[in-house]
Amino acid sequence: MSRNRLAVEHDRRRVESRLHEIVFQHGDDEMMAFNSLRHSLRRDRERVRRERAGAREARTYSRDH
Repeated sequence: MSRNRLAVEHDRRRVESRLHEIVFQHGDDEMMAFNSLRHSLRRDRERVRRERAGAREARTYSRDH
């Protein structure tokens, strides 16, 4: 299995697990559960963006020095 496919599968499992936690936490309050999941996914996107920016900086630094 390719590295990208493994990463996608890992992300899918993490999101499913988080979704189960959120549903358990908020019960029947669908709007709260939806907002909680939305904020959780936004934090994930921001974390990935920071990691990629850090990787770019590291490559640039190693190339320049």
